[in-house]
Amino acid sequence: MVSEEIGLNAHLEAAGIEAAETDLGEHIIQIRNEPPSHIIAPVIHLNKERDRRGFHPHPSRAPG
Repeated sequence: MVSEEIGLNAHLEAAGIEAAETDLGEHIIQIRNEPPSHIIAPVIHLNKERDRRGFHPHPSRAPG
């Protein structure tokens, strides 16, 4: 959450550094290019069945 609040990832990307979140919830938010919805549960607003396609290497072939 701190990196989100101070814009660290955007700053690193501008410098050519690819930052990857290590917390799963934060990582999901990062790959969706969204802000976290809650400080403790950043992806509480997402539905696992609907959003699991984001983890499949070929979204068009993802189940569901």
